Amino acid sequence: MECLRGKTSRFLDRDSLLRRVTPYQSVHLDLGTGDGRYVLDRARRDPGSFVIGIDACRENLRRASRRAPDNTLFIIANLLSPPLEPAGIASHISINFPWGSLLSGLLQADPNLLGGLAAMCAPGAEVECYLNAGALAEAGYDPATGAERVRRALNTAGFEVKQTHPMDAAGLRGVPSSWGKRLAYGRDPRAVYLTGDRSERRLDWNLGLLDLSFALAVAADVGHAGGADQRSHDHNHARSSKGDARIDVEERNCQC
Repeated sequence: MECLRGKTSRFLDRDSLLRRVTPYQSVHLDLGTGDGRYVLDRARRDPGSFVIGIDACRENLRRASRRAPDNTLFIIANLLSPPLEPAGIASHISINFPWGSLLSGLLQADPNLLGGLAAMCAPGAEVECYLNAGALAEAGYDPATGAERVRRALNTAGFEVKQTHPMDAAGLRGVPSSWGKRLAYGRDPRAVYLTGDRSERRLDWNLGLLDLSFALAVAADVGHAGGADQRSHDHNHARSSKGDARIDVEERNCQC
C-alpha cells in the first residue's frame, strides 16, 4: 500500500506495518481522513495509540503528513477498493463527515467498502461516525433517514450501533476535525453521531468484489506477515483491472 509523508510516497507491506503498530496499545483508523487534522489531534492526545488516516486524495494530506508524529501514518487508498495490509489491526475506526463516494458507499451498503471495513477490525473494535446533514441532503436523505441507512450498513459489516443522536453547532465545535469546525459555523450546523462496536463477528454481508476467504485469512494472520503479503500481492494483482478503474473514479470524487 502507498504511504505519504510530505511530498514523498513509499510503499509499505504488511510486515512493515505490523512492526510499526506492534509497540502501541491500540490502533485507530480514520477513514476518509481529508486534511489529516483529526489524525494529528488524536495522535497527540493519545501517544499510546497508533493512528492511521486513509484517503484517496493526496494533495490535502501533504502538509499533515509532513509534520506527523511518530505514532501516525497516512495511507493513500480508495476505500471502495480497500487496502488489505491493515487487516485485523484496528481497535477503533472513525468516519468523520463522509461525502462523495465514501458517503455513497455507506448509504448504499457497498459490499467492497463494508467487506474492507470488517476485515480491518480486531475483535471488539469500536466504530464512530459523524454524518453531515448537508451532505445527506445532497444525497437525497434527511438526517434521520440517512443515519438509519448508515446504521444498517454498519450492522451488515458486523457492528452493533448502540447510540445514534443528533448534533447541533455546539456539539460540532467539539469535534477535532476541519469539517466539524466548518459545519459548526456554516448555514446548516446539523449532524448525526453514531457509535458502536463489533462485539459479534457476524458475517452476513454480500462481499461482492472482496473475497471472503481471503479477507478472513488475512485478518487471522496477524503475526504471520509473510503469508499475508504474498496473498495480498496475488489478490491485488488479480483485481487490478477493476481496482484501477475504481481508483480513477475515487480520485475524481475523493474525500478531501
